[in-house]
Amino acid sequence: MKLESRIKRIPFVKYYSMIILILLLLAALASGLSRLISYYNKRKNYEFIITGSGNNIKTIELADRTIVYLNRDSKLIYRSSFNKTDRELILEGEAYFEVENTNMLPFVVFTDKSSVMVRGTRFNIKEERDNIVVTVISGVIAFYETENSSNRIELGPNQSASYDKKTNEIRILNVYP
Repeated sequence: MKLESRIKRIPFVKYYSMIILILLLLAALASGLSRLISYYNKRKNYEFIITGSGNNIKTIELADRTIVYLNRDSKLIYRSSFNKTDRELILEGEAYFEVENTNMLPFVVFTDKSSVMVRGTRFNIKEERDNIVVTVISGVIAFYETENSSNRIELGPNQSASYDKKTNEIRILNVYP
């Protein structure tokens, strides 16, 4: 007997249809797993905490032990990963900050068009219709235009500056005793 006749032949259609079915199942599994991983990565990156003050002044203690006094009708937005990957906040309205210098990450507050970067300090930011006013109580801050960080000024204790939203000009207002 010939060797070819001893080998039991699998029907051609059945063999290829099983391979195609297995490949389709593997593709569906890979696609589902990819979507699941993508969903959790996006969720991790874009999970924000939004705190509003309503009609009250609200005190917030952040994960880095910074204390924020959020004025009436103001809002603070930050990532749930605050103090792990960054120390960045978005402020709408007015807030007084007592920033701890316990972390190597810079503490940055973004407003409508300007930003404030600090290490450990006490300062106030007030966003108004046409300008943003920053007043430093202690420590040193960098106050700059968000879109053009070369348009910046450094302020020390008892100094105040204003950012004009229309002209993009930053100017020192007062030096307090």
